[in-house]
Amino acid sequence: IPPALPEPRNQEPGKSRPTRLLCCFYSTLDNRPPPPKMAASAPSKPIDFSSYLPAELCYYLFSHFGPNDLATLSLCSHRLRTFASSNIVWAPLCQWRWKGKQGLHEILEVSHKNWWKVEGSWKRAYAVVELESKRTRPHVSDMTESKWSFRFHNHQVPFLGHPEFHADFKYTHPALMNGNFDWRITKSGQIQVAQYPYLIPSRADNWSWRLQNIYVHFASLDNTGFKRALAAFDHVLAVEAGELAESLVDEDRDPAMILVPEYDVKGHTTGLLSHAQRSRGIPAEGMDSDDDEMYMMEEQFAIYFF
Repeated sequence: IPPALPEPRNQEPGKSRPTRLLCCFYSTLDNRPPPPKMAASAPSKPIDFSSYLPAELCYYLFSHFGPNDLATLSLCSHRLRTFASSNIVWAPLCQWRWKGKQGLHEILEVSHKNWWKVEGSWKRAYAVVELESKRTRPHVSDMTESKWSFRFHNHQVPFLGHPEFHADFKYTHPALMNGNFDWRITKSGQIQVAQYPYLIPSRADNWSWRLQNIYVHFASLDNTGFKRALAAFDHVLAVEAGELAESLVDEDRDPAMILVPEYDVKGHTTGLLSHAQRSRGIPAEGMDSDDDEMYMMEEQFAIYFF
C-alpha cells in the first residue's frame, strides 16, 4: 500500500482529494493548447469474413439469412456471391417459402435434379416464383386451366358445382344456370361475364386467384401458372447445360416464361422480354402503364437474382 500523501495546507473545507484533482484538471482545460493536427489516415480496407472461415461454416451462416440479405451479400464480392447464390442455401429457402402455397405442392415433391446441376438455379427459381406470385393480371390459361369455386357475398358457403371459363370464351356453371355466357379479359386485366359488373382479380395469402365484384366471389382451387413458369425455366437451364440446342426465341414459346433471359442460337443472353409482351404479343410501344410497372419489377428482380 503506497504511503498517504500529505494534505495541502490551503485545503478548502468540504472537498476531498479526488474532488480537488478533478477541479484542477477541468480548470486547465480552457488554457491548454490546441491538439496538433493529425495526418489524414487512409480509409480502412473492408474485410471479407468469408476468407477467414471454413466453407462449411460460411454455408451454415448464410443459411440463416433471408432472400434480401442474400441478394445484397451477393453484390459485395465474388466469394460472397458464391456462398449467397449457392443451391445449398437457396433450396431450403425455396421449400420454406413455397410450403402451403397453391400450385406449388407438386413442385415441392419433385427432386429437381436439373436445378442442382447449375449453381444458382434454386436462387433463380425463387425469383421466377416470386414474380409470378405478384402477377395480378390473369392470362387466358389461368382462367381456363384453373378449377373455380363460386358464391354470392351474402352466402358464405360456395354453390355446388364449379364454374368453367372455356377457351372459346364461353362461361358455364351447370349447377347454377342453363346455357352459357360470354366472358372476356379487358385491357386493364379485369374479367367480365356477359353484362355483369367487372370482376377484380387479386391474390390471396396462399397465392391463389380471387375474382370478385359487389355481388359474387370466385376463388381458384388450383393454380397452373407456377408450373408453366418453372417449365419454361427448366427449358432455359437445359439450354445452359447444353442439353438443348434450339433457340428459345420462337413463335411457339410458352407465354408464361417470366423473368427468364432470352437466349440466341449460341446460348448467349440477349435481354429480358416484357411480361406483357410475352403474354399478349404486343410491341413495346403498345405497353400501357401497368405493363411498364411489371417490366420494371422484372428488371429489379434481374439485378438482384441473376
